[in-house]
Amino acid sequence: MKRNKILTAAFLAVSLVSFSEDRMDLDAVLQEIDKNNPEMRIQNLETKVTDLEKKKFLKDLLPKVNLSIDKDFVEDSEDEKNEWHMEEGLGPQSIGVEIPIYTGGELRAYYNKAKISHEISKKQLNLVKYQIEEEAIKKYFQILNLRKQKEIAQMVIDNLNKQGERLEKLFNNGMLVPKSEVLKVKSNIISNEVIKMRRAEEQRSAEEELLLLLGKSVESQIELDEYLYDDINIDIYNPEKDSQIAIESGSAAIKEELLVDRSKADLKISKSEYLPKIYLDSEYRLKKDDDEYSDYQVSLVADWEIFNWGRTGDDVLQKSTVLEQAEILRDRNLEEIKLNIRNKYRDIKTLYAEVDSQKTKLDLEKENMRIDNLRYVNGMVSSLDYLDSVNRLKSAEEEYYSLQRELVLAVREYENLLK
Repeated sequence: MKRNKILTAAFLAVSLVSFSEDRMDLDAVLQEIDKNNPEMRIQNLETKVTDLEKKKFLKDLLPKVNLSIDKDFVEDSEDEKNEWHMEEGLGPQSIGVEIPIYTGGELRAYYNKAKISHEISKKQLNLVKYQIEEEAIKKYFQILNLRKQKEIAQMVIDNLNKQGERLEKLFNNGMLVPKSEVLKVKSNIISNEVIKMRRAEEQRSAEEELLLLLGKSVESQIELDEYLYDDINIDIYNPEKDSQIAIESGSAAIKEELLVDRSKADLKISKSEYLPKIYLDSEYRLKKDDDEYSDYQVSLVADWEIFNWGRTGDDVLQKSTVLEQAEILRDRNLEEIKLNIRNKYRDIKTLYAEVDSQKTKLDLEKENMRIDNLRYVNGMVSSLDYLDSVNRLKSAEEEYYSLQRELVLAVREYENLLK
């Protein structure tokens, strides 16, 4: 019995965790993405990888120390088994230091390229975050719309049931109500039950997709707050000033400059093949033998490839061409950022006015729906007219959420270009 109680308690605990409900507004959703989104976490790890790569190339610039063990195996010719033995005196024989004196800028260029790649990964982290935030905004308003559509369907079902009960009583009491009117109401109830079910399933699918973006289990429950579009202040935006900010400090613009810098580093690496590589080797012998060699040995090692059938020249030309492509792409993309700032600002102004207008229209449709509900239940309008009012309300709600979504997306995309 005790074991059964423990199992029951554990099952309830798991159930509460699996189906716990989070109530979130849009700001909370976007904050949760920064912390738990799987793609964000992967990109964070990519940033760490490039940071470690940068540290590796930095250490290539530093002296290297190596410990040498060099022992010969000799054949024991006196032994009938003809065995091999190691010479006595096992242990390190020398310690050496290799110092890069001059590498034609190759090592420094590799390090600079690694630094640039690390900076690119950090900017890419921001861009990934912005992209995921924009996808979450779309899902947020999709869920709100589907939830409202489901509520409208339930309202219609409730009113149809009331109307159906009224017509059924009138028909059973011999009033002048045709059987077809009763059947029409029943048919409409069935249709709206299916609509409600579809909207509920679509809402749950959208919620699970949002939960996935939030890094939560798809079995979790989430409740979203309505969004107030009038919190947006469009007067704070200035496309002329903001264009300059986007070019100077926006992640997208900085990434374009970094891509050009990385191509420049590749070109320097390629050109370094024209130059000699010089290293200083220093060795100290730990085992002192009675021979003519000194215990200390210092040597200068130089390597210079003077002929390779023009391969280095081809490589330099190739990297120069890639750099030219990167510069053209950067200039085009920077101009595109300026254009996006201007276009998004125009969209924000237009969409704000459209949302405001649609809100007024929606309020009127709600009031009309309230009146038609009363009229329909009291038999003052036909089912056809009543359902026409329902469809107008559905369309108004859907358009309202759609415009809100487009407005919030335009604002977010505009602000993301500045960050």
